[in-house]
Amino acid sequence: MKYKWLLFDADGTLYDYDSAESEAFQTTLIQFGLLSTPCQLGFYREINHKLFQELEKGQITSKDLRTRRFEILFSKLNVDMDINKISDQYLINLSKCSQLIPGASDTVRALHSDFNMIIISNGIPDVQIPRFDNSEIRPYFSDIILSDDIGVAKPGKEIFEYAFKKMGYPEKEEVMLIGDSLSADMAGGFNFDIDTCWYNPNKEKNTLDFSITHEIHKLDELVPLLRDAQSINN
Repeated sequence: MKYKWLLFDADGTLYDYDSAESEAFQTTLIQFGLLSTPCQLGFYREINHKLFQELEKGQITSKDLRTRRFEILFSKLNVDMDINKISDQYLINLSKCSQLIPGASDTVRALHSDFNMIIISNGIPDVQIPRFDNSEIRPYFSDIILSDDIGVAKPGKEIFEYAFKKMGYPEKEEVMLIGDSLSADMAGGFNFDIDTCWYNPNKEKNTLDFSITHEIHKLDELVPLLRDAQSINN
């Protein structure tokens, strides 16, 4: 078998982060007596996306990101609120949202008997750990590794070095990373010299200056892809 270990990203790859984010955002604003609108959610998503890009580059810490996104949002909306309370409640609400991408549960269940699988994520522990523990896919994964564990986010090599240590130092050719982010997952896997599989449901263009090992548009495409890789190497 070519691959023995599969490293999965969490949000946008296994978990339907867009749905979870929308639900948690709306619930939080309502709890604080604020009107939630699609425009506000759009602003928040733009801000949050930019801050997570800064997190990938080491320009902001996970701790600062939690509150900074709401500081920017409410400044833009000219709303005076207790940012720390808003942030804490939002994380609680988000941690309860464990919606999965279509096909995620069936895919990991089908792969479980043939591969060792772990999750490797830049997500915030207060959110990711409860979602993971309460998710139907929890039994299929041996571990979850978060960037906060070592203070370095994907695509940094340190998070993959940490993962390989916990995995018992497998050969790199025995490992594949599956994720939806070009900048965090695909670049991280390439820089660490492991194979990558880009989950690209919207069929976006690869803007990186290097090729990706595999590309899928639906999660259930991963099962035949890996079976083909097995048969080729047997």
